[in-house]
Amino acid sequence: MISYPGGTAQRITNDLNNYNHLSLTADTNTLAAVQEDRAIHVWVSSGGDARTLQQLTFGSFKYEGFEGLSWTPNGRILYTASSFPSNQNPSGDIWIMNSDGSGARQLTNSSGTSYNGEPSVSPDGRFVCFLSDRSEGKMHVWRMDIDGGNVKQLTSGDTNERTPSFSPDGHWILYSSKDLDLFKIGIDGGDAVRLTENFRADNARVSPDGKLIAVYYRAREGGPLKIAVLPIDGGQPLKLFDVPENWWGFAWLPDSATLAVVETVKGVSNIWARPIKDGTRKQLTDFTSEEILNFDLSRDGKPTLLARGHVRSDIVLITGFRQ
Repeated sequence: MISYPGGTAQRITNDLNNYNHLSLTADTNTLAAVQEDRAIHVWVSSGGDARTLQQLTFGSFKYEGFEGLSWTPNGRILYTASSFPSNQNPSGDIWIMNSDGSGARQLTNSSGTSYNGEPSVSPDGRFVCFLSDRSEGKMHVWRMDIDGGNVKQLTSGDTNERTPSFSPDGHWILYSSKDLDLFKIGIDGGDAVRLTENFRADNARVSPDGKLIAVYYRAREGGPLKIAVLPIDGGQPLKLFDVPENWWGFAWLPDSATLAVVETVKGVSNIWARPIKDGTRKQLTDFTSEEILNFDLSRDGKPTLLARGHVRSDIVLITGFRQ
C-alpha cells in the first residue's frame, strides 16, 4: 500500500506466497486476493514412464527448472533455481547436479538482486549461454564455461533479450529481442544476424539436423499463439500449428521431423509427439498428477527430465492493514 500524496510504501503481506487479483471492499477496510502456492521441482523418469518417476529437488516455494532445464552431454543436469518466477521477483541462479540429484553446485551468484536464467548447453558441453541482467539492469545474453568460469557478455544495448539457445553445430546462439524479433549471434559475440521480421518469434529451437527452427509465433501483438517452423536462415514460416489452450513447451525429437509438446488437462500434464507434416499426435508420457513446466529429452528422444509441480489457489481476506 502506498500513501498519497507522500508516496510512502507499506508492505501488507510478508510470506512466500504469491498474491493476485486484488480487490477492496467498498469501505476499503478489507482486501480480497487470490493466494497462490506453487512448488516446482526437478524430476527424472526412465523413458517418460510414471512408475519410474524420481524427485531430485525438494522444498516449499521453489521454482526449480521452471526457467531452464537440460541434460548436459555427459549426463549431468543444468537447471535454474529461485523462490519466485522472474516476472514477480527478478532474481535467480543457475545450478548443475548429477543425474541422481547429488553434487548440486551453484554456477552463478545473483545475491538475490539479479537474474540468471534460461540456460542452454552447447552441444560439446563446454559452454552455457544464459540471460542475465547483471549489467545495467538489462536482460542480455551471456556465456560461461560449464563450470561457471570465464563469464562473457555477448549482447548489449538499451534493450532486453530473451530465450537464448545453441544451434546443433555449436557455432551460433539464437535469441529473441524485446520486440520478439529473432536473431543469432556467434558464440564469441560480434554482430547479430536478424532472422525474422513482420511477426513475433520466441523460444527458438533448431532441429537436430540443423535445417529448421521451431518458435512460438504470433502474427502480431495480442494475436493467437502458434508454433511456427522456419527455415534455418530465417524468413517466413514454412508451417504453422495451432496450440491447445493449456499448452506449454516444446522440443525437437531426434528425427528432426517431430516436436514433443506439453499439454495439460485438468491440472495434469503429459508430453505428446506431433509430426510437423500432418500433426498426428502420439502420447509419450502417462502421468496422472502434477503439471509439467519444463522438460528435456534424452538422446533417443525420451522425455526423461522434467520440472513438475502444482499450483494451489485460495481466496483470502486481509484486514487490519490500514494504519
